[in-house]
Amino acid sequence: MTQQKVPAPIAIGDTTAAMHACTAILAALYHRMLSGEGQNIDISMVDCLFSLHETSFPFYWTGEAAGRPGITPLMGKQSSTSAPYGIYEGKNGAIAIAVLTEARWPELVDVMGPGYEWLRTDPRTSRVTGRCSAENAHVVHKALESWVMSQDSVEEAEKKLDTAGIPCSRVKTIEELATTDEHIAAREMRQIKFQPFLGLIKMFGSPMKFSLTPPGIQGYAPFLGEHNR
Repeated sequence: MTQQKVPAPIAIGDTTAAMHACTAILAALYHRMLSGEGQNIDISMVDCLFSLHETSFPFYWTGEAAGRPGITPLMGKQSSTSAPYGIYEGKNGAIAIAVLTEARWPELVDVMGPGYEWLRTDPRTSRVTGRCSAENAHVVHKALESWVMSQDSVEEAEKKLDTAGIPCSRVKTIEELATTDEHIAAREMRQIKFQPFLGLIKMFGSPMKFSLTPPGIQGYAPFLGEHNR
C-alpha cells in the first residue's frame, strides 16, 4: 500500500480497521434508533488502508483526469515538495518542524539568525510557492538542518522555535515516552495495573477523554477460562 518493501512498525491495518468498525457500529446503532432496522456491517482491512492515502490517490486521479497521472514521491525524513516540513538532525537527536504558511516563515528566519537572512530574498525561498516546490524544497531543508545542527542540542532548538510560535517537536524515543514523558503522564496514557504473574505493570490509557464518563482500565486481560469457573 505504500510502495515500500519494509513492514510498518505498527499494525496499521488492524488498528485502522478497528477504528472504522467502531465508527460504523455507532452509525448503524443510530440508524436503528431512528428506523428500528438493523443491518450488516462489512469492514475490509484493505479498504481501510486504501482510504488512508488522502494525498496519493487524489494526486493520481486528478492528474489522470487532466491526462497526466502521477505518483507522489516517497517522503522519507523530509518532504520533497514542501519546506520546511520534516525531521531535521541535531547534535543529540532530531526535531520535527513544519512551516507551510507565509506568516510563520519570517518568524522562523528571525529565529535562525543573521547567517540565514538570504532565505528572505532568495527567489527559491522567499515565497511559499518557491519553498514548496520539488526544485527548491531541498534548499530550505539543507539550511534548516544546518541551523539545527549548529545548536547545542535539539532541546535548545525546540525551545527557541516554540518561544517564537513555530510548530515543532523534538523526536522522542520509545523509552522516553514509555517512562518519563510529561505530556503522556499528564494525559494519563500510562496506566499502572496489577497483573498476577508480573505484579504492577504499565498499560495504555484511553486516548478518548470524556467530561462526564471518563474511561478507565478495568484490569488485566482474563486468563483462559477465568470467567467460566
